[in-house]
Amino acid sequence: MSSQGLQFVLRAAASLFAVAWCVSGCRDDNPHVVASRDSGIEAGAPSHPDGGEQDATRDRRFTCADLTDFMYTIEGDKIERYNLDERTFEHWGVLECETKKPATDGYELKPHSIAIDRRGMATVAYTSGELFTVDLKVATLPCRPAAAGDVTVGSLAMVPDSNGNEALYGTTAFLEWLTAEQTALARFDKSKGFVEVAKIATAGFGDLGGIDQESLWGYFSTQTEAYLAVVSTEDGTLGRTIRLPKSLTYPFAWEFVVVRGAGWLFLMDLAGAHDRTSLQRIDLSSGAVEAIWSEQETDRAIYVAGAASGCDL
Repeated sequence: MSSQGLQFVLRAAASLFAVAWCVSGCRDDNPHVVASRDSGIEAGAPSHPDGGEQDATRDRRFTCADLTDFMYTIEGDKIERYNLDERTFEHWGVLECETKKPATDGYELKPHSIAIDRRGMATVAYTSGELFTVDLKVATLPCRPAAAGDVTVGSLAMVPDSNGNEALYGTTAFLEWLTAEQTALARFDKSKGFVEVAKIATAGFGDLGGIDQESLWGYFSTQTEAYLAVVSTEDGTLGRTIRLPKSLTYPFAWEFVVVRGAGWLFLMDLAGAHDRTSLQRIDLSSGAVEAIWSEQETDRAIYVAGAASGCDL
């Protein structure tokens, strides 16, 4: 097994740990804070993707602020909304996607990646190779299959095209994370699944984060360096690159999200004793790195997170 494969195996194993919630007695500046849910959304009946009666709550519209002022994180089957300004978490709901298959050998059946579009619809990939869409606007988080059959993929990102439509992209197929020496970029097709576009023109392991200034950003790490880079959706070549401090390189497990002009990087030191993730904010203009919280300051292990970074395009 390659070093990258070990990294992902440990990342998947870390997601099994339960999260400790700080409900009372937290300081206002403590990243543990869980705000009370006051979203104005009332629970409704499950939606009917076949065109039948729909939830009474489905007429609620998300604005760009609803989508780009927050990240949505998944720990186990729980979704929370992280306020980027107040830096607090708000319980958003519980995923109840009906998976039909067991997880890939060696992994627990869990979500492992998420992408969110400008309508507030999330696409969630599971370790079973199944893909689901989840309506974040509805309190019951209605979930339905996004594709028939196996759709194996690594990280996910929504990318707007020149006509204003959004396409779903993913990195190297889930099963290939164990052996791949290079990350591949693929585009989702409802009838074919993820179709490879190109190999991303870099060595090491990669994670797509989202769109900023019409550019798709990814996080890449090897044993000697880590960096953020713009990725071409045409041929996988890299554009502008931000080199990161040595402290943010391998051996870390990660989740990477791009929203509001910054890359938000969740990290866990695989050599350490904590099953917790730190959070770093990297300004995509200046490259400045800000530590939001350390592993010692949180009880959270976040490996699945996303935001509608293309909402305002």
